[in-house]
Amino acid sequence: MLVGSLGAGGKGYFVLNVTQPGSKDGTVTSDFTTAKAASAVVLDRTLHPSAPLTAGSDDEDIGHIFAPPVMDDVNPFRTTQVALMNDNRWAVVMGNGYNSKNERPVLLIQYLDGNKALKKIVATGAQVVSSPVNAVTDTNVLANGLSAPKLLDFNSDGKVDVAYAGDLKGNLWKFDLTSKTASDWKVAEFGGSSKPLFVATYVDGKRQPISAPPIVKANDRGVGGVMVAFGTGVNVTDAHRISTEVQSMYSVHDNTKYKQAADGTLVVNTVTSDNGVVPVAVSGRTNLVKQEMETSATGIAGGGVNADQRFWKMSDNAVNYDKTKGTVNQGWYFDFQVSSERVLKPMSFFDGSNNLMVWSVTPAYGGNATGAESCEPAGTAEKAYLTLLNIMDGKRPSVQVMDTNGDGIYNKASDGLTSRMTIDPGASSATTGKKTISIKGAGNNKNKELARMPEQPMRPSWRQLQ
Repeated sequence: MLVGSLGAGGKGYFVLNVTQPGSKDGTVTSDFTTAKAASAVVLDRTLHPSAPLTAGSDDEDIGHIFAPPVMDDVNPFRTTQVALMNDNRWAVVMGNGYNSKNERPVLLIQYLDGNKALKKIVATGAQVVSSPVNAVTDTNVLANGLSAPKLLDFNSDGKVDVAYAGDLKGNLWKFDLTSKTASDWKVAEFGGSSKPLFVATYVDGKRQPISAPPIVKANDRGVGGVMVAFGTGVNVTDAHRISTEVQSMYSVHDNTKYKQAADGTLVVNTVTSDNGVVPVAVSGRTNLVKQEMETSATGIAGGGVNADQRFWKMSDNAVNYDKTKGTVNQGWYFDFQVSSERVLKPMSFFDGSNNLMVWSVTPAYGGNATGAESCEPAGTAEKAYLTLLNIMDGKRPSVQVMDTNGDGIYNKASDGLTSRMTIDPGASSATTGKKTISIKGAGNNKNKELARMPEQPMRPSWRQLQ
């Protein structure tokens, strides 16, 4: 199955059967012909911008879907969004995109088998549209939409248990998909009610939009649960492109624990005597530790083969998850200090470690000077950055992986403990070599080389089986 969307060109999505493309030698007949075009269409939920919508129909919740596929953390050729659900049916799971008629965030679960029904989970918390509309209190249900989700299979049975996704109002939603009955799927509860796990808000009170999918890893600091990391920012409208509102990088702790029920499904474990815990939402920045750039916003000039780059040293502030060691934190955050910088692309893990590869940009935009030639605007070019941060605590990598002075040697003393650098615009792919990881350059530009993480030796052990 091939699932696609129209992006800015239209609302909705489509599903095609691409099982039999044929072979080069002609021994296998291709289904990709004009005569068979109609039979290749499994489902078409695309909408023309001027198409009338039936009141109360599913189409009212389907908007412009821009997100690229969310790929598996281990297998970069496999998307996680086409998945087997706990009701034993295959589906593609998506955010509903932006500018839908209802303007609210909705998780779309489009079945690919049987009657190909569409299951929707509305993510607005307790909010509904006021009558008349109140732009102040109707925060989640006006000019909103859900971005691409990250799907998780906690018990390794090959079925999706949980989805995390952000929306344009800065809400990080968690969806509980553990039940075998689809009608029981819902926005996850924290403190007894369905609400966001976290709401991204800058110190000035402004919500920070989330347009890229989160990335998740089990918390390895002895308290269980998972760390959910995401960056903020959006670039859909002209106003977005020139916005200088501060965007941020967050990693928050979802402390929820699960146990397996008699029917094999997962249920939330709140029994403290059974190592359970009551799930708690992360309330604002108060319990998060701030990480920041220790060098100036302009950074350090690179040397040698990296003379065309700028580098930054990141802070190393401690984050505590153990209540026996003092005040407990619920994660960390980092405010981008370059004007207009934001996260628009999916993150990945660096060389199998806990270190996030955060791809961020300051978008390009055209000039609007009075009297300027319309075909030659004095615009601003896109700038791109790569920042490495540990998903657990936001600290820089424990080893030097960036070659600040360009001498081919990765050394903390001479390279200044840097873990953030400029990269070519459009670069967001990494190729792993024997000793280095290459960040692809744009056009004919040279690749940027990062040192690989040291190998972790396995401790030999044995036990006697009776």
